[in-house]
Amino acid sequence: MTIVESKVREYQQRIEELFAVWKNTEHHTNEIFVEDGVVCPEKWFASEIRPLFLLKEAYGGNNGWSLINDYLTKDDPIEGIWRNVSLWTKGLLNTNAEHLDAYNPNDAEFNKFNNEYIKSIAVVNVKKSKGEKSSDYEDILNYAKSDKKFLLQQLEICNPTIIICGYTIDPLIEIWGENIKTVHNANLYYHITLNDHDVLVLDYWHPGNQFPKVMNYYGLVNIYQQALLNND
Repeated sequence: MTIVESKVREYQQRIEELFAVWKNTEHHTNEIFVEDGVVCPEKWFASEIRPLFLLKEAYGGNNGWSLINDYLTKDDPIEGIWRNVSLWTKGLLNTNAEHLDAYNPNDAEFNKFNNEYIKSIAVVNVKKSKGEKSSDYEDILNYAKSDKKFLLQQLEICNPTIIICGYTIDPLIEIWGENIKTVHNANLYYHITLNDHDVLVLDYWHPGNQFPKVMNYYGLVNIYQQALLNND
């Protein structure tokens, strides 16, 4: 068994055990619980750059379901926020301190779910049940507080190198247990240590926001490049 295969097996076992307990806690029992996490563990654990999108909530369905297995890995035409997520991920994966990847929304990969960029990410929603189409920020914060132990465990199990906060920096602070923004940074990036390694946190808008797509793209990718340039 290779190192990657071992990591994949460990991830699958730990995430299944976590969800088995989590979905049976008091405020999730008998609710539609939406599982999430690493989209393609084989690709994720072989990668040095592992971007995790910390989002607010998923919604829909009549029974518990998996955002990964029942949605993101289907070979269906892409919809909703996930085209933006694909585009942002391409930018992050192909940008470094010397090169900023150009905006190209016409990449054929963006036309379907289960594309190479979606398979390169993890997704963690703060609110795992009772999801709504329109999020209430105080409600999301309350779930971050009540589920902080489980959410922190999920982050540790996923083991990202980058966390992109989709308007969820305050929930992340609740999960983390301390204010990672104590040192002001006009470029909106911060650092935490997870599993004994540095994780870059990008404080950004939700990928479903209504700002122009090109502005969204360059805003996020530029923040990332500034972090790489400063390396602090």
